[in-house]
Amino acid sequence: MVKLIILMALPMALISSQILAQPLKKIPPYNSQAIIKFTLFNYDPIIQDHFEGTSDYLNQLIYLLQSATQLPQVTIQDVVYDGSIYTESNPVQFMTKLNQKLKYKSGYYFVDD
Repeated sequence: MVKLIILMALPMALISSQILAQPLKKIPPYNSQAIIKFTLFNYDPIIQDHFEGTSDYLNQLIYLLQSATQLPQVTIQDVVYDGSIYTESNPVQFMTKLNQKLKYKSGYYFVDD
């Protein structure tokens, strides 16, 4: 039983280390500023979209991230629709968590840690 767990955990560890081994890419300043401003100024409607199942502000956030990174829409949606970022109680913490998720899942970031 222990061997099976170790064998199952090993591929996830390799995948995680491969993601972290990618060189990190900072989003250009113009795009970063747009993402930061949009996220901070529209925090309440973004949170509302998430909990009410609407998507106007979420789609705009996806558009900003995708146009800045040129990543596939599915990758960006995976970041934006990750429920763990919506547990943050203020705009700055939300933006920081979004930045961390984007960095972890794609190697791109828009705010220095």
